Amino acid sequence: MRFTILLAATLLSVSAMARGLDDGDVVDAVMLHDVTGKPALVLSVDRPLETAADELKLDYKIGTYVGFVRSGELYNRYPKAKREEKPMLIFVFEDLPSPGIRDKAFAARERLVEMGFDVELKVYDEKAQKNVDLAP
Repeated sequence: MRFTILLAATLLSVSAMARGLDDGDVVDAVMLHDVTGKPALVLSVDRPLETAADELKLDYKIGTYVGFVRSGELYNRYPKAKREEKPMLIFVFEDLPSPGIRDKAFAARERLVEMGFDVELKVYDEKAQKNVDLAP
């Protein structure tokens, strides 16, 4: 799919933007499909989830994303986003999560799908220098 990247918080470059788990009230990036207008929201999991506090930060951030869509703020800020297209949430793990965290991520994906979202789980592959699908 071809998406155009739109920065959710400001018009600064992605590297200068607030993002990641420490910025729980920020949507890291919003993309719109060039043809269909399907919105995709990118959530950066920028650290290993080694503590319960980190897991709570991820839960909070997911809530921010769900609220951003359900409140209509996504469509107010990005009028080209099509409401009839199912919004996509893309989780990008910067480090390969542990088996326990992977299980929780796949369980969260199922809950989000039930709520009406398309969900992709990705992990950054250092060798390939790109994001790849996270395997169960």
